[in-house]
Formats: sequence, C-alpha cells, structure tokens
Amino acid sequence: MDDPAVDEEDVEPRFLLIGVGTAPATADSVSAVISALQPAALILGGGWIRECLKIREIAHAAGVAMLIEDDLDLAIDVDGVHLTNPSLTAVTRSKIDQNCNDRLIVGADVGLSRHDAMVAGEAGADYVAFGKRGQSASDSVFDLIAWWRDVTVMPCLGYAEDAETVRKLARIGTDFIGVGDALWNDIDGPLSMAETIGAAIKKN
Repeated sequence: MDDPAVDEEDVEPRFLLIGVGTAPATADSVSAVISALQPAALILGGGWIRECLKIREIAHAAGVAMLIEDDLDLAIDVDGVHLTNPSLTAVTRSKIDQNCNDRLIVGADVGLSRHDAMVAGEAGADYVAFGKRGQSASDSVFDLIAWWRDVTVMPCLGYAEDAETVRKLARIGTDFIGVGDALWNDIDGPLSMAETIGAAIKKN
C-alpha cells in the first residue's frame, strides 16, 4: 500500500476491492478486475474466505496486498487485517507486533466519527475508512475526508457504489476508494464496472 507519508495533490487514489458476502466472484473475474484497476489491496470476509488461498495467489502475482476482515489469525498468513470495530485497533496492533516478524497492515472502519478516526490512528492503524461499506459516501463523508486531510497525512478510505461517487472521492483527495458488491454484482459483469469506475478517476 502507499507510504502513509505521501501527500501529493496530483496522486490519484487507489482502489481497495472488497469481497465480503456469500457469493464470491470467480477467480477469472477477480484476476480481470485486478488487471483493470490495479488496486492497492483486496479485503476478504464472509464466504470469500473459502477462496482465500486462490485469491491470495492471484493478488500477490499482481503485486496487490490482501487483507482479511476482522480475523487476525487468518490475517497473519496474508498482508493484514481490516477491522470493522475501530476500538480493537490497539490490541490488534499489539498482537501483530508481538507475534509477526513483518509489519502487517491494519485498517479500521470509523464510520462518521472523528474521535474514532483519531484514536485508531494513534493506536497504530495504517488507514481509516469513513462511511459505511455497501453505501456510497455521503456529503458527511466528503466533509470528514476534507477535514482528515487537513489534520493528518495518514491515508483514508471512502466507500463508493457508483462512478459518480468515485469521481467525487477522487476530486477531494481521498487516498483509497473501497468498492465491493456493486462491482461484483454488476449486471454487465465485474469487469464492465471496473472499467467504468477506473475511467471515473481519470476524468477527475
């Protein structure tokens, strides 16, 4: 993932692909989307865990990190963990530092809470995610991201379910854009939406 110290206005955001649910996409679909979007990472949870080893092989071959949602035991075997409960950031970082030779990535969902974002950052998170997965970022999220960029260089993530939200998040300088169900369940296929949202960033 990008160096947290990088804070350049002309750097385009990176995608984080989110696979959480009961119906994982095929390996071919995952590979095609990775090729199209060149994401920073994948976040896996739910039924996608069954395909963890296969997807890890695809991701790592493309130089893409893989994170596991909430399960630190599994995350130790990949590149890190994405926490849906930000209050677990400190204990998670402590366990990783005590038990892993490599520094694994820790991300944390913080919703619309400035306090939770600051606490997670101080506790060792590598990025914080504003808003709610499965919902496109609202004006409240845009305001939080603008505030966050004013107070820290730590990367942040905003969620998007459509190209217009991707464009808005890119315009305000979001570091990472999380896309999930809307992409994998697109009526024309994941690759079609991947191409659409990839173009949305280029048009920013």
